Amino acid sequence: MAVFVREYKSNCYSIAAYFCSKIVADFPLMLAGVTCFQLIAYYLTGQLNETSRIVMFWAVCALMGWTAQMYGMVAGSVFPVDVSPFVVPSSMIPMILFSGFFIRYSELLDVFKPLTYVSPFRYGFEGLALTTYGMNRTEIGCEDMFCYYRKSVKVLELLEVKDSCYWMDVGGLGVWILVLHILLYDDPLTGHLFTIEGQRWKNLRAKLTPTFTSGKMKLMFPIVADVAVELKKCLVTEKDDGGEVELKDVLARYTTDVIGKCAFGLDCNSLENPNAEFREMGRKIFTTTPFSIIKLFFVQQIKPLARKLGVTVLNQEVTKYFLKAVKDTVEYRESNNVERNDFMNLLIKLKNAEPVDEGSSRSMEKLSVNGVSAQAL
Repeated sequence: MAVFVREYKSNCYSIAAYFCSKIVADFPLMLAGVTCFQLIAYYLTGQLNETSRIVMFWAVCALMGWTAQMYGMVAGSVFPVDVSPFVVPSSMIPMILFSGFFIRYSELLDVFKPLTYVSPFRYGFEGLALTTYGMNRTEIGCEDMFCYYRKSVKVLELLEVKDSCYWMDVGGLGVWILVLHILLYDDPLTGHLFTIEGQRWKNLRAKLTPTFTSGKMKLMFPIVADVAVELKKCLVTEKDDGGEVELKDVLARYTTDVIGKCAFGLDCNSLENPNAEFREMGRKIFTTTPFSIIKLFFVQQIKPLARKLGVTVLNQEVTKYFLKAVKDTVEYRESNNVERNDFMNLLIKLKNAEPVDEGSSRSMEKLSVNGVSAQAL
């Protein structure tokens, strides 16, 4: 973990790349372990030597192993290291109870029956039972004269999975895996002072405080003045063309150009082109729908739960655009040694752990590229 933190803060790779590489690296080992266990268990229990049955049995075991791997990764990401080993087994107890193995579905109270549909153990249990005793299996070997469960259909009736569908169980496990992958995602543009809390907020606040001094703001005034000149030209042009000027729209475009130049180091040209891409993305941030209002309320009022559930306010198109814009700007300035008196230049200094003010101490901790994007936004 120490190596990962050091390399991540040095901008060697993103958190998404780290988790993807970790999942890919762990996947073969997980499959190997599942395969060894499945073959041994299948052979020792004396199951039928049918290729299709063995493959379907293995598929359920592999999906259960994948689910367990992702469940542990999510718990390790959400909870502290010393807490997650206790959270995982304790949270599995109710899922095992409502899997249909210890307590049959017909014996559950009606209020608890819907809980069986959210238990991955139920889908795994049903899938293994169907591959073992289903698929038109006729009889089970029995040396006694009378065996009530000689016919496999009797076993399925006892387990109450006779009417279940194997592919529905596979789909249920697939949904669980998909949900766990989504929970691992955290919107990188929400890592700013208005959303984070605790010690993380204090550390980031200490980094950004020097960037908001009056001296730093004065250095950005020429940039604002240059955009004001463009505003004057725009007002004259629009007055000559139509006689009337929609001030709300013009001033919104002016503000967009100021933000683009100061915060992102971009020439947005919204005054010349009202449909500029930067302005369109800015509009999408403030475009509200009933669902986006609910998400915003949820994120603001229940921040810890919202972050654990991976609820994001911005859509993926906006997130990708601003991340790419900041990344391209940072790469261009660093490769060409470009420096400007804007907010982006101060953030680049924090990214490289350079002192923001002359005579100030060197920053001990770097700001990641995603962190730069979040602060600019």
